[in-house]
Amino acid sequence: MEKYARAWCSSIHFLVFPMISLDFFQRTLDLVYGSRDIKDYTGSASAKAALYAFLSIITIIEFTKDDAPHGPSCEFYVAKAQSYLVDIIQESTIDGLQTLTIVILGTSFSGDYKKAATFVSMAPRIAYALGGHKNPFEPHHGEALVYNTSRPECHVRNLFWLCYTFDKELALRTGQPPSINDDNCDLTMPPGYIELQNSNICCPDVVIDNTTVPLYPWDPRLSVIKSRTYKLLYSESAIRKSKSEILQHIRELDDNLEQWRLSLSREFRPTLTFSEDTLFPSALLATQPIMLRLAYHHCVIIIHSASNRCRESSVRDLSDWRVYSRLTLNVFYKYKKGRSD
Repeated sequence: MEKYARAWCSSIHFLVFPMISLDFFQRTLDLVYGSRDIKDYTGSASAKAALYAFLSIITIIEFTKDDAPHGPSCEFYVAKAQSYLVDIIQESTIDGLQTLTIVILGTSFSGDYKKAATFVSMAPRIAYALGGHKNPFEPHHGEALVYNTSRPECHVRNLFWLCYTFDKELALRTGQPPSINDDNCDLTMPPGYIELQNSNICCPDVVIDNTTVPLYPWDPRLSVIKSRTYKLLYSESAIRKSKSEILQHIRELDDNLEQWRLSLSREFRPTLTFSEDTLFPSALLATQPIMLRLAYHHCVIIIHSASNRCRESSVRDLSDWRVYSRLTLNVFYKYKKGRSD
């Protein structure tokens, strides 16, 4: 297990999904297998669940060719982790939050959004209890905390951001309200996040250690836009808004999305049109640039799908693939005519 953990924490996938910390993982192993250094075994059930959850995700993500585990399926390990759910809720530990976060990732990747949404409704409560919704980099006594995943505050914050990004993604995909209320959270990014994001994505040989600021899936700044999109266009209160209000929100969100797009390096910035000139260089054919491009165009469609309500009374068109196709063509045609990179 320690070998798998080291391989994960040194892989490029760790930058996008910082779901474990090597320092804390060693304590997890000690809680499960026993150690002379451990005096209190409180939280051992959550620790066992965390190991099963970790095994579930590395069975579906090939982060290493030589050391990939062989044996039971992802679903088997997820079921084993789920069997400790009552203990996870009662203990409310970092291992428990880690377990729920990883299970959210696994069930989302497998397309089981209903189950993922259920887990994402539980994880924030533990994240709140552990302080993950607060900014750990606020200066205390004139000295700011340096990012380092060996510190519990940083690791919990990473888990919070993973929960946050999937919570907002699942809200748009399922139509159910998100579990995390932005008003109750400090959504300040880690120091230097934007600059480090641009350099780390463009550098395939980036050195990864405890002080490397993660990229996170999709970019949390985009997840904040997704959160506003649901609130302004698809929440219960949004359904009762007038056509003019809906159109105004679409324009606002469209501008927010464009500002985010332009903040990215030109090397991997999502383009408004597709051609041979807009293809990624081979060096950038990694997880994050592709995820950002797909997420951007998904957001464009979700935002502009709301304009359909100005013509029809039902919001169920959001799940109609024919509407997606039609709106995609209309939106991209408008962008191509009205904007340039």
